[in-house]
Amino acid sequence: GRFNAAGKDVFYDQGGKGSGSSTSRWFGVSVLSQRIKLFPRVEVWEEVEWCFSMLSTVLDIFAREDALPAFKRIRSNRGSLNDARDSRTVLVQQLIGKLPTLVPTVFLVDDDGQDSRQRILDTVLFQRLFLCAEVVDRWLTDMLAHGGVPAKRAVDFLWRVSNSSIDDFTGGFGAANSGDWDRFYERREEVFMTVG
Repeated sequence: GRFNAAGKDVFYDQGGKGSGSSTSRWFGVSVLSQRIKLFPRVEVWEEVEWCFSMLSTVLDIFAREDALPAFKRIRSNRGSLNDARDSRTVLVQQLIGKLPTLVPTVFLVDDDGQDSRQRILDTVLFQRLFLCAEVVDRWLTDMLAHGGVPAKRAVDFLWRVSNSSIDDFTGGFGAANSGDWDRFYERREEVFMTVG
């Protein structure tokens, strides 16, 4: 463990690599508030990674559809051609609504050098999730305040938002128009405003 002499935090890293424990966890105790923060080490099965890949494929299909002229687009009865939100945005917002801890959970994946976390975070799905302000919540500040591995993963989230591109927003199918660029900058700014 590690104790901060200033009295701010006590950190424990139990069950390091090679411990064989699937219940290993990162603990941090805030001495000032006496609250316990628990950041579990997360393992990802191949089937879960496959599901993220399939959701990314769906986003690619939506991106191709959104790149078509308006009269060729297929929309549900609930949507309209004048809806300012593209299909990709609607899908990721619904996903965040159903699974609000998805992003922080994936950032806590500990795959012992298998790069599962990086592969998942590099998927089309997560590249688009990083541009949704709804994904930012208290988890980010809690992880930053915790220090250690959780803080590094929170910084990785901020780096990924900063380095997002117009293709992450539109899907890269067809040339981005001025409206796409405006919405991309607005979405990224919304994320930063929510953080700050």
